[in-house]
Amino acid sequence: MNAKVGDNGVMYWAKEGDFETHENVIAVVQDGAVAAGLVYAHKNKAGIYSHSHMIALKNGLKNHNVNLFLSAVLTKTLYPKYSRDYIATWEKIKNDRIFLPTSNKRPFFYYMEKHIELLTTEGISQLDAYLKASAFNNFEITKADFQLFNKTIKTKMFKLACNYEMRKKIVPVNEDGIFEIKPTKKKINANITDFNGAHPYIARGESNNGVKGFITENLSGINKGKTIAFGQDTATMFYQKDDYFTGDKIQILSLNSKYGELDELLAMYLISAIKKSFSNFSWGAQSFAVSVISEIEIELPINNAGMLDLNYMRSYAEVIQKMVIKRAAEWTQKELDATES
Repeated sequence: MNAKVGDNGVMYWAKEGDFETHENVIAVVQDGAVAAGLVYAHKNKAGIYSHSHMIALKNGLKNHNVNLFLSAVLTKTLYPKYSRDYIATWEKIKNDRIFLPTSNKRPFFYYMEKHIELLTTEGISQLDAYLKASAFNNFEITKADFQLFNKTIKTKMFKLACNYEMRKKIVPVNEDGIFEIKPTKKKINANITDFNGAHPYIARGESNNGVKGFITENLSGINKGKTIAFGQDTATMFYQKDDYFTGDKIQILSLNSKYGELDELLAMYLISAIKKSFSNFSWGAQSFAVSVISEIEIELPINNAGMLDLNYMRSYAEVIQKMVIKRAAEWTQKELDATES
């Protein structure tokens, strides 16, 4: 566990013995650019790398559903309060007060458990209905899909950027670079924004494809869709099909015009490749600079002519999408069968 947004707070996977671990615990993020005050429940063994606290229920009570309930309540209380400038130290959060359901003036743990159980059942039913309504239940993996998935490919290193904008001037990087990088057209403060509008507002969070809500603003400050919104200090990346507004520290990645137009499948592959390159990247105060990230190299497939293989990337992403949907549908059916029995 670390100061992480999304992925249930998991930053690294370690071997047994690397960290002190505990089961059925709750992790509270102490600080971070956008993570301070987030809370995650962990059923299986988990440990703290840094920047977080690990807490557990008193008297040896171990119930993951109760921990899920508590983590949601804690997040609602802690996340709006703490930040990088006002970190969630133990001395502070141990005195924070939360509101819980009670029975005989004591926490009503049975209610919490059953409430999460009900939400889980409803969520599974909704997922099943969504998969069927969206025709996502047709996920047959063909022989051609398997051949593509196991195909040996040639790769080449490409610069992240062909150019980037700095102080309203275009700085060239490499003509074969993947993206043009520009700052968001307008930085809109989420704290003074009414989220009852028409266009997506993209922040640096990890969930909901980066969408914090929908706002209505002057369209002169809107960013074009079919681009990737990149959160500089969190390294979050989301493909945005439609035009959108953003908050601070968001860069807009537009596909190099020589490669055509960015679509969802191609973006899925590229984002995965970028994250792989970033996994060994040491983030620091200067690392957020566009001049630094623009020079990062990404390993991508090429065709027999040595050119970027856009068709392969789209096809590969489509096969992965099928596999994920297949697993989701199979898990959903398994859970529904268990509920009915």
